[in-house]
Amino acid sequence: MLEMFLIRLMRPQMDTDEKSVLERVRSVEKKIEKGIPMAAAPQAVANAAAVPQEPKRKLEIAVPEDIEKVVREWPMILGKSEFMLRGILNKAKLSLGDNGHLLLCFTESVHAESLRSGNFKTQFTEILSGHIGKEVPFDTVVYDDSREFDTQFADLAEILNIKQIKVEVED
Repeated sequence: MLEMFLIRLMRPQMDTDEKSVLERVRSVEKKIEKGIPMAAAPQAVANAAAVPQEPKRKLEIAVPEDIEKVVREWPMILGKSEFMLRGILNKAKLSLGDNGHLLLCFTESVHAESLRSGNFKTQFTEILSGHIGKEVPFDTVVYDDSREFDTQFADLAEILNIKQIKVEVED
């Protein structure tokens, strides 16, 4: 009995009664409200003081294997695209939507709109599903090119450490 008391005293998460759980939840909520302080490395503090930067958006969910395969094989997918579609897709940066879909990010709305419906959407859907062997849902979005891309979206090519190769579109 004494051992259990000492264990619970040292590790409150071992207590499973409702009152203890509610107390731990309240404690966590208070910490979140106050903010959780983090110690920065001395070098990082010096660099941060020198150059103010916007916080980068963190990838909150794991990259599904199929989306990762699309990113890794993007040049091959572009190579299967027809001239006009390839020109549009070449302008996309790849990210992961909050819904787990592949997110094609463009700086111009004309490119994003062209993939939202019609012939280009159908062609791209067929190319993706043919290449991956599964249906790959995707969405398009326009981002603000006056700010760094990775401050707005998770750059999958960077996260997966992939060098993106632009496929030339010849006339």
